[in-house]
Parts: sequence; C-alpha cells; structure tokens
Amino acid sequence: MSKSIRKSFIILAAILPVIAVFCAYPTFGGVSFAANYGDKNSAELWYYQSGALDVNMARSVVESWDKSKLSPVLIAVADTGIDVSHELFSGVLYSENGETVGYNSRTNKRITAAELADNAVNADGKLEKHGNSVAGVIAMVIKELGLQDYIKIYPIKANSLSRDGKSEVSSFSISSVVRAINKANEIGACAINLSLGIYSSNMSSDADWAKDRQLDYAIDNARENTLIVCAAGNDENGGRDSAIAGDRFFPAAREGVFSVMNYKQDGAVHPNSNFGDAYDIAAPGTDIYTAKFTSASYQTISGTSLATPFASVAAALIKLRYMAEGKTVPSGDGIARMLKNLDSAKTQKEGYSIRLLDYGALLTQDFENTEYDYAPPASIKITHNGELGTAEYEEAVYMQATKVQPLTFIARLNPYGETSPDLYDSIQWILRSGEGDNYIETSLGTGAKLVYSAEVFGDTAIIARLVYGETVIEESQAIHIEYAPYLAGEVRVTYAQNMYDDVSRAPSGGVLYTNATTVFALTGLKYADRTVPIKWFVNGELAGEGFTFAFKPTKAGDYKISAQYGDNPVLDTTYVFSADVRPFIVRPLDLAMFVLGLCIIIAAATVGAVLVGRHKKIKEAATAGKGADSAQG
Repeated sequence: MSKSIRKSFIILAAILPVIAVFCAYPTFGGVSFAANYGDKNSAELWYYQSGALDVNMARSVVESWDKSKLSPVLIAVADTGIDVSHELFSGVLYSENGETVGYNSRTNKRITAAELADNAVNADGKLEKHGNSVAGVIAMVIKELGLQDYIKIYPIKANSLSRDGKSEVSSFSISSVVRAINKANEIGACAINLSLGIYSSNMSSDADWAKDRQLDYAIDNARENTLIVCAAGNDENGGRDSAIAGDRFFPAAREGVFSVMNYKQDGAVHPNSNFGDAYDIAAPGTDIYTAKFTSASYQTISGTSLATPFASVAAALIKLRYMAEGKTVPSGDGIARMLKNLDSAKTQKEGYSIRLLDYGALLTQDFENTEYDYAPPASIKITHNGELGTAEYEEAVYMQATKVQPLTFIARLNPYGETSPDLYDSIQWILRSGEGDNYIETSLGTGAKLVYSAEVFGDTAIIARLVYGETVIEESQAIHIEYAPYLAGEVRVTYAQNMYDDVSRAPSGGVLYTNATTVFALTGLKYADRTVPIKWFVNGELAGEGFTFAFKPTKAGDYKISAQYGDNPVLDTTYVFSADVRPFIVRPLDLAMFVLGLCIIIAAATVGAVLVGRHKKIKEAATAGKGADSAQG
C-alpha cells in the first residue's frame, strides 16, 4: 500500500465518526435538534415532510432568526395532565425556580410535577394518557425546530375522574375549562390547546357549551392575547357536518375560537373527522407518533385531538417570527386572521374548501402585503363579566345598588376573524336609559371593550353599535340595578346639602328664621329609588311631597320636620329634624340690615328736615326783601 493511500485511509477513519455523529444528530446553524424518539426517526414521519407541515423549511427559517430578539412564549395545554418524567418533555415544560409547575383548573390551584400526572381513563377503565399524547405532539415539534428555550408548555390539568358504574370516566366541566382559559390569559400564553369537547345533541340545559355566558366571556376576554385552539371532534361512524345543528362539536363550533380538523397523508380530511364551516383549518391528525405511558413509551394514534396541538404551535411560531423580525406581535385575533388566510394547500370535502396547515408557508408568507378577503360584519356579539338575575331579570345583568361593581363589556364582530380589524375602532358604546319611546342615549366611548361603572340605576341597557356603510348593526345588554330597600333607622331628615353625608354626621337640628326658606332631604337614600314618593310633615301635619322639601316658617317656635318614604311609616322622633325657628329680626344678618336700614331712614329724615328748614328760611328771607322794596316806592 502506497504512502498516499495509507494517508487517505487514516483521514477517512478519522472523519467517519464525525460523519456518523452528524447523521445521527443533524445540526443547523450550530443548534442541534432531536431526531430519534423511541424507535422512530423524524424523517419517517409523513406529516413533517414537504407537502404537509414542511418542518425542514420551517427549521431553516427559524435558524435564520436573531435569537437575541426572542422572549419565551407559552402554550397552555388544558387536558388530563402530563407525566413530566417522560423523556419527550425534558426541557420544554414551564418551570419556576427549576421546578415544573402547572395549574389544576378543577381545584383552582397551582400544582407541581407529581400532581400534574396524566390520570385519564376510558370507559373501560384503561389508561389513555390523553394529555401525554396531546402535549407530546407539541414537545416533539419544539425539539425538531430547536426552540426548547423559546417555547414552553404550561400544563393545565382540567379533568376529573367520576364513577360510572364500575369504571372511572374522565370528564371536563364548563367551569373547569373557563378557569383554564382565564389562567392561560393570565399567564400571557400565546395559545391554549383544548383537545376536548361535546356534541350539541349530547349537551344538557345545565351544561350548555354552545351558550354558556361565562365561557363566552372567557373566550372573548382572552382573544386579545391568546388563541383558543379547539379540536373539531371525531365520529367513528364518519365525520359530522357542522351544518347540522345537533352535530356541531363544542367548544370548537363557537365563534371566537380557532378550531382544527384532521387531514391524512394524502391531504384529504380524515373520514372520521368532523368538518364544515364552523371549523377553521385542517392539520395532520392521522398516524401521529407521540408520547404514551412511561418515560420511554410512544404510540401512534389518530384524531382531531392530535391535529389541534399542531395549530397551537403555529400560534407560537407566528409570535416568535414577529419578535425576530422586530415587528409588533399580533394578538390572538390577529393570529387567527393570519391562519385563516394562510397561503397553503386546500382540500375539498362535501362542497367545503378546507385549508391545510403548513409551517413552511406560515413562516415565509408576507402577511403585511397579503390581500385579506374581509367579510362584511353580519352581527355584533356582546359578552360581559356581569351576573344575570332570575325570573323577570334572567336576561339582564343584575346588581344591588349598594353593591355596584365595574362591568367589562367586549364586542365581537362576526364572522369571527373574517372582518376587518379596523372596524373595532368604530364600535360605539351607548347607555340607553328611560322607558318606552322616551329613552335617552348617552355615548360612553368607542372600541372593542368598555369598562362601565353604573351611575344611572333602575333599568338601563348597554348598546354596542356599528355603522357600516348604510347598515347599522347593534346588540344590547339589559342592566337592572335594584335600589336599596328602605329601612327605618338608616335615614334622617337633614339639610339638602347634607343629603349624601353619612347618617351619623348629617345635621339633625338647627336654628331657622321666619320668612327664610330652608330645603330639606333624607340622608341614606343615595341608592334609593327617586320615583318613590316622599311625604313631608311639619309637627305631624302633611306639608309637602317630593324628593326634597322647601320649608318657610311664618312664625317663631319649635318645629319637628319628618318624612314618609313610600309606604313606610313616618320616621320616628329619633330621626326628625328639630328646628328652632326665631324671628327673622334676630338673625345677625337681618338685624344688621335692620339697623342699617334704620340708620338710613334716620339719616334720610335728618337730611329732609335740614332741607325743609333751609328752604323755609330762604323763603322767609325772600318775603322780607319784597316788603322793603314796596316801602321805598
């Protein structure tokens, strides 16, 4: 063997191990990503390839980002829990002080690793590990893109185990999902993954996922920060069309959420996936390889539950992309609008054109110059955080006047995510008060949200109104503020200027003067109905009626002024006004004016007398002069 050949062999022997390492763990831009999971390599997964999610394209874009501009974003996964010891979750879970933490929305408590464990079981009592599988999809994509430092999973355990005969069945309640959404919004999650739901035909009036007001408000309140991503649901007998009311799957079919169908390797919607206009996009959900039981256990499963987390990752990628590009990070609404206008492949099913999720398109599309095909607003939906009343007030926000709390009203333009975002600035908020045709409208402001502290009590309404061309669309929300009940002992008669003082400080007696008018009112009635008649009594005799009472005594003496509110008894002697009426002449000001007037009169009389005397003397002198002239003649 020649010297040159031996040298070549030595060089080849040296570089082969390096090549082997690079083949086993590919690197891009110096950042490695995991390629092997259990007995699978990511190259084997159909949905990572070009024509599906195109993870290779996405990875190349991610590697071009200036990571110094990135801040970590959170994806909240509200499901059955996560077994944090699974190898797939290493480095991708949210932690505080080095400890993995999450939230139990059933108990409303912060929980740690052991309590986060996935406890889902099916109707046969067998472990399903649903939360592991859903979160595993997210974890694997994070690692494929080398974004472990920039996307974190925040686990929310939202289910409970209830006995159904001999089996334990995992279930989700509306209240638990509401708290999960609120928590995701509170922590600033870019998305919350809800791979759960129920058909409208299976709902009860006590758990109406289609109309629940608290769920409605939680969704709308979170949309500013968080994309609420919901599974469209599956049916083993064939997917259900959302055009059929009883076949709609909730919360995916609600306005305000972003819902995901399941497409398979050939690009067609899976036969078991629900579909229709109530849902927004299709993502890979067939033969998905993900976490299962133990720390090294994996499984391949299908369903919209597995498609949904791919869309949750999409929300995180959009936010990171805009950070890296130094642009304003879009809201949850903005992300929904982008995904609905993604320039990606589409498939057809029973007359529906369905867009397919594609990470490559997501990270390369110029959304600023995308021509959005905005739909005209068809309606306005108002949601709020108020409590509804009962009986005749079951559709009205109901509060006691003494316990009025600020209310937040949010307007949503439908179809959600398809109208121009600029229209929200033109929404007018109006307070309507009065009865019948004699109502008054007061402008409260404009925009998508209104914080309102009631000052007008009784029956009113908050109106959200949008003038769109020649069309006016609006929705109203009735408010009833119940006046405080009148209770003797909580009020007293006092001066009108003291009517809003505390009862203990308001004057209950004083000196009055004849021929001077004093106005009285009742304290403690700030929250009372002003339309209730108040009768006024002077020394037990009816003297007037009205919210205030003007009293002008004509003579001095002691007076007791009392009142009767509606049908309540006359106020007892403890809370009447004791008036010591004196002649007006003794009032200091009146006395001063009297003295001044008397002085003026005396002065005037004196001046008059002087003038009269002087005039008389002049006249007498003139007469004497005439007599002298006559004698000389």
